[in-house]
Amino acid sequence: MNYKIAIRTCGRYDTIKNKTIKFLEENLIPSDKIFIFCPENEIEMYKNKLGDIYTYCIGSSEGVSIVDNLIRSYFDFNDYIIQLDDDIHGLYKKDEKSEIITYDLYNLITNGYNLMIDNDLHLWGIYPIKNYYFMKNNISYDLKFCIGCIYGYFNTKDIILVDNLRTDFETTILYFKRDNGVIRFNNYCVKANLYTGKGGTCDLRTIEKMTTSANYMVTTYPEYCDYKKSKSKYTEIRLKKKPFISLKNHNSSLLVKNKI
Repeated sequence: MNYKIAIRTCGRYDTIKNKTIKFLEENLIPSDKIFIFCPENEIEMYKNKLGDIYTYCIGSSEGVSIVDNLIRSYFDFNDYIIQLDDDIHGLYKKDEKSEIITYDLYNLITNGYNLMIDNDLHLWGIYPIKNYYFMKNNISYDLKFCIGCIYGYFNTKDIILVDNLRTDFETTILYFKRDNGVIRFNNYCVKANLYTGKGGTCDLRTIEKMTTSANYMVTTYPEYCDYKKSKSKYTEIRLKKKPFISLKNHNSSLLVKNKI
């Protein structure tokens, strides 16, 4: 199975080394599979910190939507991409006894690939928080939020993101609009420093910008999302309930099935 690992990062040399790179090494992911997207003026600093065994690509410090679009532009049509944030430090799976255990990343990558092929879908994600009380021991295909710290997709080249602060919401919606379904492993989650620390999206996340982002999402995708009541200081949104409608018997010309 041919896959590429794309990591978004900006000014977080120690974070990526001690977390996502270490996580990938522990999961025995070959270094030639790993592509690091960072601002052009930081490439040498990342090389000095991590070594030259990885492929370094031009990213951006202006927002994650820009980086995501650069990632899709960089890779070829229908490449299988696993996209990660730079602060992943654990993958967990809920087992039948409702316990969370560490799990092999390669198995998740393989299962996601096979399910996309079997269902003519182009995006898989995982459960958004590490809390086994709320996690389910199943896989869903309806409209459910696929958190951006890790997900896999076929690079169809027709997904273009605009919002800089809710790229995972916009990615989920656009793939659902495209395919009438997304895959979510509700029994998997990761441990990551979401919305904390210096650098990356955290520096862009202000009350004003988050409100602008929420307004953009609800106005642009009213059929798929709405405002969410929350105790958060930020204006939050939620996805609406939308069922999975299989297109397996319809035209799916963008999906190449001979990738293995």
